[in-house]
Amino acid sequence: MIYRCSDGHISFSRDLRYCGMKGCSKSVDVISEKDIEWFYKISPNGLAIPEKDLHMIIEDRNMPKDVKKEIREIFPHLKKSWWSRT
Repeated sequence: MIYRCSDGHISFSRDLRYCGMKGCSKSVDVISEKDIEWFYKISPNGLAIPEKDLHMIIEDRNMPKDVKKEIREIFPHLKKSWWSRT
């Protein structure tokens, strides 16, 4: 699932009550029931990223296309970068 805390951290994890960002212990709200399995390959517990840095997922040339597509569906404000062909 995908969660957000009041500090603007986004956590990709299966089950959270508190933010997954190291050093943050704020409670989280579910923003999507969707699970993006690829993030569990990086870390079995999931991944946390500041919301302002989500564009880095889209811009990363090594990120699988299907992951970028899922992220864009959940966060439609993220646009394709002109240099990213995926």
